[in-house]
Amino acid sequence: FPQGAPTSHPFAMRVRVCCLASAAAGGLVANPISKVVEILQSLKAKVVKEGEAEQASFEQFGHFCKTESQEKQFDIRDGENQVEQLQATVEKSSARIEELESRIAKLAETVTSDENDLKRAKDIRKKEHDEYKDK
Repeated sequence: FPQGAPTSHPFAMRVRVCCLASAAAGGLVANPISKVVEILQSLKAKVVKEGEAEQASFEQFGHFCKTESQEKQFDIRDGENQVEQLQATVEKSSARIEELESRIAKLAETVTSDENDLKRAKDIRKKEHDEYKDK
């Protein structure tokens, strides 16, 4: 531009913009803005790629958690059912034990009574035998 020419004139501004644009397009001048744009685009691609990998990992982990949660719920339900069954078995067995202990006590009394009766019968027979022998 000639010296003294107004630089704020619209035509002068257009000429400057066109020169810069053609120089940048021709590769004569490295445009810092285009470098920043390239860096941002590469960072964007890198972030998107990492995000997709993290999303896949998250989905796998979510599936794992859901599966494990369902299995644990089934295990808990089965355990609760088993506890109920075992409690019923214990109650039934306890009742049976009481019944058998009562029966054992009655049989023990019967055995004791029968042994006493047998001893008395032996004593009577011995006495009768001794009396018969003495005659």
